[in-house]
Amino acid sequence: MEFNFTGLVNQNEFYPDHYWHAILPESIKDFEKRWKAEEFEVSRHGGSEEAEARPWIALKALSEAYLITREDVRSAPASERAAIQHTWTRRLLYLLGYKREPGQVELETGVVDSD
Repeated sequence: MEFNFTGLVNQNEFYPDHYWHAILPESIKDFEKRWKAEEFEVSRHGGSEEAEARPWIALKALSEAYLITREDVRSAPASERAAIQHTWTRRLLYLLGYKREPGQVELETGVVDSD
């Protein structure tokens, strides 16, 4: 079965053809399998949070927040734009399965807190 690339664009051919046609579809399928397995586990244990069980529902809900955030960024002073984007991006990454691991990062100029 051919992978449906609707909504995906290989901007300026950022990804090589091999990755785009062979590896990416498999990665997405693996991601979907993991979500479905998590949904099964939540439903098996009596979970009632539909958004937790189905991340795509939470992602769809986040689309409205994206539009609001986009307008907020456009109208905000330059000094506040990064903080506004950071808040929305943190929510997106959490929904995609990335867990926040705050800590410290050592740079040439010193140690800074990562958030």
